[in-house]
Amino acid sequence: MYASVMRVQVQPGKIDEAMRIRRDSVVPLARQQTAYRGALAFLDRGANRITTVMLWETESDLEAFATSDLYQEQLRKVGPLLVGPPEREVCEVAQSEVVVQP
Repeated sequence: MYASVMRVQVQPGKIDEAMRIRRDSVVPLARQQTAYRGALAFLDRGANRITTVMLWETESDLEAFATSDLYQEQLRKVGPLLVGPPEREVCEVAQSEVVVQP
């Protein structure tokens, strides 16, 4: 499994709007892909920073999504809310365990 880790610096007061775009546009698009394995988002409201992790079956699946026109269109939606360009890295997932408590 592979992870796309993206860090963005958001304009002050725009984190909720950026997260809404992610929730309503990016994640539903990813869910349509058969190799999609899940996602997490981490907020640092004090620093106006969002870190997201999207999990994919293979690195080629990850890259196919990241370079698709549909995904690039979603990034353009959030672009005006950002202070600078996103930082992105790809990592192989060595271990995973997620426990969600109600």
